Amino acid sequence: MARKRAHRRSAPMRRAAAYLAVASLMPAVGHAVELEYDVGVAVMHSDNIGFSETDETSDTVVSPQLSFNAQQNGTALQFLVQGDVRYPHYMDNTFDDEIQGSLFGSLDWIILPERISFQATDSLSRQSVNALNSFVPSNQQQVNVFTA
Repeated sequence: MARKRAHRRSAPMRRAAAYLAVASLMPAVGHAVELEYDVGVAVMHSDNIGFSETDETSDTVVSPQLSFNAQQNGTALQFLVQGDVRYPHYMDNTFDDEIQGSLFGSLDWIILPERISFQATDSLSRQSVNALNSFVPSNQQQVNVFTA
């Protein structure tokens, strides 16, 4: 019977040791995250908004914008997230209004110093479908590149 009691006590101890081992691998978040942001509005007028040689169309674009930068530089965890979001509104409806933006993020997690670390980056942006044509909404695609 004494043997059963010892076995019952050791199971929670083993479980606690396993939880402690897993927790020691998690990054310690002891530093504050720094956040910077800018909010603004851009206004642009063009007498050839579509960059066309034959069908020149003028339009005015009003675009509210938000840019941000967040980072943390801890001993076990460093990350950076940068991005911008804008909503170009074409006053004469030359192109459809849509949300546009870009996002970049990087993460560096040091699990065991100078032994094991994990790094990841992600980049999301709009790029030209055809680099020889103008950069108008009909010639844009969303590109996401992730590495780990």
